[in-house]
Amino acid sequence: MKQRGAMSAEWQARLEAQALSGLTISGWCKREKVSKSCFYAWRQRLSKEVNAEKAVPQLIAMPLSLGELALPLELSTPSGYVIRLNQGSHVNMLPAVLKALA
Repeated sequence: MKQRGAMSAEWQARLEAQALSGLTISGWCKREKVSKSCFYAWRQRLSKEVNAEKAVPQLIAMPLSLGELALPLELSTPSGYVIRLNQGSHVNMLPAVLKALA
């Protein structure tokens, strides 16, 4: 039996082949002797994998200095991340931080 990664790569190639074939999904599945339900299941699975990879947050390097300590600005995201900005200069970085989390 093929490993999951090999099957994913094989099905990614099949999905691309169908898209380039000019055939409908039904026609392509009939020609390739693949059930439509299997085709749709793999398309959904691979779509979820791609979306999960895109959801990985980017990291932004922020300079840290023990000077200018004040009350931190704290932001909590729905997914559980907490962002603490301790210095006034860090607040200027807030747009870049929010863009990376979007």
